[in-house]
Amino acid sequence: MTIKVHHLRPAPGAKTAKTRVGRGEGSKGKTAGRGTKGSKARKNISPAFEGGQMPIHMRLPKLKGFKNRFKVVFQVVNLERLAELFPDGARSVPSSWPTPARSARASW
Repeated sequence: MTIKVHHLRPAPGAKTAKTRVGRGEGSKGKTAGRGTKGSKARKNISPAFEGGQMPIHMRLPKLKGFKNRFKVVFQVVNLERLAELFPDGARSVPSSWPTPARSARASW
């Protein structure tokens, strides 16, 4: 008899069913093999818990102050540079320069 792929099967006992715990009193029911009470019987501990050591978020100092949402940031204007750009004292900006509204739309 020739051996073919569809004749292969795992050895007896090689594949066992996964134990479903906590499904009735018969086997691994109720406490599901975790015993009763205690931290190991519970679901989980806080991620910040460090085994009784002072946690890192309590060891670090508090951040003081706040971020001012209405802060006005001023730009430095060099008068010599303005004199170079507008030698005849012109008040208008050349049309080739991007206006703030034009450049804002272009960045979208």
